[in-house]
Amino acid sequence: MRSKRRSPLWQPGTEHVYHAVTYGFLVGEVVRRITGKSLGTFFAEEVAAPLGLSAWIGLPEQQEPRVARFEDAAPFTLEELLAGMIATTGLDADTVTAWVESMWSPDAVQMRAGVLGGAMDPTSGYFRTRAWRAAEFPAANMVSDARSLARMYAATVSDVDGVRLLDPATVETMTAVQTDKTRMYGLPPGLDIPAERSFNMSLGFWRAGPPMPMVGPGSFGHPGSGGSIGFGDPDAGVGFGYVTNLWNYRPDDPRAANLAEAVRSCLG
Repeated sequence: MRSKRRSPLWQPGTEHVYHAVTYGFLVGEVVRRITGKSLGTFFAEEVAAPLGLSAWIGLPEQQEPRVARFEDAAPFTLEELLAGMIATTGLDADTVTAWVESMWSPDAVQMRAGVLGGAMDPTSGYFRTRAWRAAEFPAANMVSDARSLARMYAATVSDVDGVRLLDPATVETMTAVQTDKTRMYGLPPGLDIPAERSFNMSLGFWRAGPPMPMVGPGSFGHPGSGGSIGFGDPDAGVGFGYVTNLWNYRPDDPRAANLAEAVRSCLG
């Protein structure tokens, strides 16, 4: 049975929206077509093995006993979410309220893309299952520890035991901010959010600035669901990784931010 073809929601290159999950499949398909390997296999052979990482996109069953189990922090209210976003973005209350209503409503494109037609409904507990950890969701389910996450990012900006993953020119190209060039899709008419106050995104990476707690202005990385984060800083030549099994969705969660500040102070 042939699937129905759909037209893009906007002319490519004119607007943008956050691809929380779908971005990974787009990149993964590029890797597969070039190398003939799934992204999980490519990552294992070209990144994890040379660096000696405990990190997998598609967790082997023999590694299951090592997995830490998730606990959820106390739920928070819409009022807390709005207050946290106002504090982290520096935007006024009316702007943040309109933004949340347009981008985080159940029917918003960003939300529908994030749950993949219900397959990733957070209320289902899918992320606690063996099936989820065994699958290869390139943007969403790498299983790792903090040391490996930091080591991987360090290898994108410096030499780590003889391994350098990316050339400096590649880092410079891939970390150029893209979301300042187009308008965010789905915002109400008359409302626009500066890139550095919203999805300050380059080619797959969040750049330094609210709400990302990083080391310096050149830092790049991405948060993980529930409070974890990984990033690299090309100026300092360091990688950073923080993971937690206490999931907290509050935008003003201080845990990773405090650790990033400690690293910044050590660097002087």
